[in-house]
Amino acid sequence: MVEYAAYMATAAAGYLSYLDLTERTIVEGIAINRTFEILFTIVRLAVYVKLSISIPTNFFPLKRAVYDSIYGEGATFGEPQYFFR
Repeated sequence: MVEYAAYMATAAAGYLSYLDLTERTIVEGIAINRTFEILFTIVRLAVYVKLSISIPTNFFPLKRAVYDSIYGEGATFGEPQYFFR
């Protein structure tokens, strides 16, 4: 969710910076010709693959950093604590 929020904030800032000057093809994803349609598809797939790999890869370091900030550096993970049994 953090990465999604960062992407959305960047996209919104970029769009709001140019407003009416933003190309219609970028905003609506309209392909000018077949080549652009293929490129749009490749870029969409590349972003999907990047997010699919980076989110799990970044999760453990984030979890470790939060755990260290709460319990001190070098603390070991214990048994998971469940709220409901």
